[in-house]
Amino acid sequence: MKDLKWMFPVVAAFLALSSLAHGILGWKAMSAELARTGTSPDLLADLATGWYLGTVAMVAFAVIVLASWLEARGKRSAGRTAAATIAVTYFIFGLLAFLFRSFNAHFLIAFVIPGVLLGAAVIKSSWVVPR
Repeated sequence: MKDLKWMFPVVAAFLALSSLAHGILGWKAMSAELARTGTSPDLLADLATGWYLGTVAMVAFAVIVLASWLEARGKRSAGRTAAATIAVTYFIFGLLAFLFRSFNAHFLIAFVIPGVLLGAAVIKSSWVVPR
């Protein structure tokens, strides 16, 4: 069977572009429909937070797919990049959600702390260099 490594960056680009559509166009349409039903502003804000976490996760997936492509080409190990991407994603999303959602400690506990702990593990762990 033919090697399909070329598909990794294609899929990564698609994931990155679709995350933009999801975050910008998707939420615009969804929030307009929810507002028409009389959804409370607090519930809309909570739903937006979850929606944007999905958007950020889609970007993180694109980065992980690109790291996997580099590993498939023998350029680097994808494991460290994947773990670091998740750590940074959790930390930044949690911090921004904390700041923009009324300083709710939930975001510190559920996102910032795991992001910091995973980031520390990525930095302080020894990694096998690919052959």
